[in-house]
Amino acid sequence: MKLLALTVNKNDSTSFYRANGVLHDLKNQMNMEITSMDFKDLKDMSWATLFLYDVIFMQRPYQGVAVKMAQYCQEINLPVWIDFDDYLLDIPKDNKSHQLFSVPEIQKNIVAAIQLANVVTVSTQKLKESFSEFNNNIHVIPNAFNDKLFTYRGSKIKTNKTVMWRGSDTHNIDLFYYADQIYKCQDKYKDWNFLYFGWNPWFIPEAENKKHISATDPVLYFKQLYKLAPRIMQVPLVRSLFNECKSNIAFIEGTFAGAVCLVPDWKEWDLPGTLKYSSAEEYGEKLELMLNEKVNFSKYNSQAWDYIFDNLRLSKINHLRVNIINSLL
Repeated sequence: MKLLALTVNKNDSTSFYRANGVLHDLKNQMNMEITSMDFKDLKDMSWATLFLYDVIFMQRPYQGVAVKMAQYCQEINLPVWIDFDDYLLDIPKDNKSHQLFSVPEIQKNIVAAIQLANVVTVSTQKLKESFSEFNNNIHVIPNAFNDKLFTYRGSKIKTNKTVMWRGSDTHNIDLFYYADQIYKCQDKYKDWNFLYFGWNPWFIPEAENKKHISATDPVLYFKQLYKLAPRIMQVPLVRSLFNECKSNIAFIEGTFAGAVCLVPDWKEWDLPGTLKYSSAEEYGEKLELMLNEKVNFSKYNSQAWDYIFDNLRLSKINHLRVNIINSLL
């Protein structure tokens, strides 16, 4: 069995969780051959090339070339499987990606790709519901912890007095909305380090206990995260359809590092071993509760890690992808 995997950027974090980062384990489970390339490197999509493959996989297709590929595959009865991890049809204006994905032609391409696909996989139930008007064969495959790659985590982790946030500047409005609560705690609890991994929010004043680490390769990021061992992972999110469709990757990463996660009180984040907030005021209250160490961090983290191990291990989640491929064949 041979699969052609097409990505926007096979080296980015979305590929790590949804494409090239999961295909190695999938390849071993199914004993198949995989060819991987970015859409921009696609030179030939004639029948002579495509006849060599059994399934075409596309991650985040939004370009015209992806639609043309899907259309041609339908002509030669070659099954197309596409995957999305974000609701690209409604990106808020405060997100820098809005400028690209709000272009009518791009929106048209995304809808066309979904309609042409034999099967669509997405990361969350809310995302499935949002795309359901375009295709009736959509399946949820949650993002997962790569248990074959990151084998060095013990059952217990000695954490540090670090409050961590991770993400890019696409989250500027999310941090801005909770900035008063975050800065109040950062200023008050000077024995805790407030670490921003990825983007450094300029509107949260610099301080001796405000730390910043630039984004890095996903594999190196996990290793660095494990060494940092934060005690708290904060996940500030403004309520919007785009954010509600997002997956709980921050929960997976924070729990892996030993942290207890402060998460929105939404369905996707209804997870054991977390503290939840439903307003900016409650965000501040819960964060202070954690900073005062009135939470059993070890107990909460163990509950969260047990959940991940039982439900969100890649070696287990990939069985869902095996089923998808078998259904196409």
